[in-house]
Amino acid sequence: MRVGHLQPAAKAYRRGALSVLALICCAWILFLFFQDGHRWDESEHAHAAWLVSRGERPLDDFFQHHQPLLWSMLGLYFRIGLTGPGVLIWGRILVAISGLMVFFSLWVLGRELDEPRHVGMSWLGIVWFIGFTILLPELFVIRPETIATAAVLAALALWCKGPPSWAVAAGVLAGAACYASPRFLLVAGCFILLGLQSWRRWLLLLAGAVGFVLLYTVVSGYPFAKVLFNLQFSAHLQRVGDAPHGISEAFRLNLAELAFLPLAALLGLAMNHGRLKAIVLLGYSAIVLFACQVAAGLFTYAQAYSPAIVAVSVTAAWIGGHSRAHNRLAGIGIGSTVVGMALLWSMMNPQPWKFTFLSDVRAREQLSASIPAGGKAMVFTIHSPITVEDASYYGSPIWDGQDRLCRAVNGFKSSYELPRCDFLEVLQNAKPYLIDRDITRAMPAEDFSRAAAIIRGEYATPTDLRLSATYFGGLMTRRAADP
Repeated sequence: MRVGHLQPAAKAYRRGALSVLALICCAWILFLFFQDGHRWDESEHAHAAWLVSRGERPLDDFFQHHQPLLWSMLGLYFRIGLTGPGVLIWGRILVAISGLMVFFSLWVLGRELDEPRHVGMSWLGIVWFIGFTILLPELFVIRPETIATAAVLAALALWCKGPPSWAVAAGVLAGAACYASPRFLLVAGCFILLGLQSWRRWLLLLAGAVGFVLLYTVVSGYPFAKVLFNLQFSAHLQRVGDAPHGISEAFRLNLAELAFLPLAALLGLAMNHGRLKAIVLLGYSAIVLFACQVAAGLFTYAQAYSPAIVAVSVTAAWIGGHSRAHNRLAGIGIGSTVVGMALLWSMMNPQPWKFTFLSDVRAREQLSASIPAGGKAMVFTIHSPITVEDASYYGSPIWDGQDRLCRAVNGFKSSYELPRCDFLEVLQNAKPYLIDRDITRAMPAEDFSRAAAIIRGEYATPTDLRLSATYFGGLMTRRAADP
């Protein structure tokens, strides 16, 4: 009798748990789509995708030091005949799809390893990954690391669950992840520590990864020489600047949040009675976190830690899927941890979340409509109309107040003959139709007066520009202190 009563109860518990999980997934996907995200980076990649869709080549026709896989995916929007800043909406759809891949992959990793009967905490990795994206909203946005995260977690799910032939598909996804963001090579240890190991499976995995890279290289026409340049220049750029000013200053508090990462694994480890593999996974996650910190250089940012967050979430999924703790105790532990993360976030970020993404797109459409065909724009990247020619070869400006990009370009030695980076020369010679009058606020102090004089004497804001003052935050109005 007792067994007969328990079986329906167990089924009801399972249905309830899956319903809660589905609600969490839907709420998270909506959060990813509507949140403000990272206007600077999302604008930069959307603009690069537009340039590539027109047949322009990175480094040859415009400057970019990121891998092109994200641009190929964003460029589908333009290749089917659509135009305008709506590419940002398509980009957020890609983010939502990536989120679904992450969600399902971590769920599979928590349920399908070694002992699938222990499923009480199989969703622990999901909870922690969602927690990270809430703590650091700029973590999962229209950037290469987002599609790389989704691809590598899907690859791990196939690698750990499927028959030998699935290793090829896992390799293709792993190759896509490492091509999109080469720092995801740091997650390779997860493939060694988890899944069924055999030489045949490893050869199939490597064949899939190499096959993807070779095929994409042929189809895209993006040579390995440019990939090498991207890696070298990105490493050089991270060593240029005067830390901790600029973006690092804003990220300083987030380092304390990132130090909170291993607690996810520690929580599961305490419930798991000290399994050796849990300890190894925890140690590996700490190594990946340290490697990400070193690779970030002087200027740390959330995406630099994406491999560490993947490693910790996988570790949490494995530990949760193998925990023998009572479900109620597990729920209390998970709930308390998530509440603690939310409180930590609220203490470090007193400003509430903002969901102005759609109004942001509409404002960019207004700006784009105010520029005649063939016109150029020179505005801050976060206000870019996306599908209008930028008057500057390097963007206008991609600075944080230290002139980092120009300093890096002018001091970097490579086989590519890059035009000299000088924003004042761009102001003097490019003659864009639309100018952001306060664009000089990001310039070094010694150049401000000259730049302001050029703008005042040779440019004018078009009279038909009617944009929200709250959106631009007064950028189109000359400050009283300007010369």
